[in-house]
Amino acid sequence: MNNMNQTNDFLRVDLPENLYSAVVSRIGSAKRKSAKRRLVFIGSAILLLLGAFAEAFADTVNSLSRSGFYKYFSLIFSDGFVLLSYWKEFAFSLVESFSLPEFIVLLSLTLVILISIRAMMRNVKIVYSTVQFA
Repeated sequence: MNNMNQTNDFLRVDLPENLYSAVVSRIGSAKRKSAKRRLVFIGSAILLLLGAFAEAFADTVNSLSRSGFYKYFSLIFSDGFVLLSYWKEFAFSLVESFSLPEFIVLLSLTLVILISIRAMMRNVKIVYSTVQFA
């Protein structure tokens, strides 16, 4: 039995007192460094996406202008009561003149920008958070 106690004493390792806090600090530092890299990447992507959004917005406006959508839509404000009797024809004219592909591209870019901003906010939270010990 005495031999067993000596074996347990031999296997026991004395750990430094600040080991836990050093490990947690190192993990937090690595997380923040990784989040900073992601912030740079996501920030660059958002800038490119905003440029693409501006171009898509201009294309959508030009397409709506060329198709006559604005002319049909302005009839709502000028001849609203007359349109009540011809509402079906008016609705078909609006739908036919609406440029759906450009609008889909614009909405897709908006969604991607919003998702990127959300990811960026998560990384900002990681970079500027303080390390808390349990």
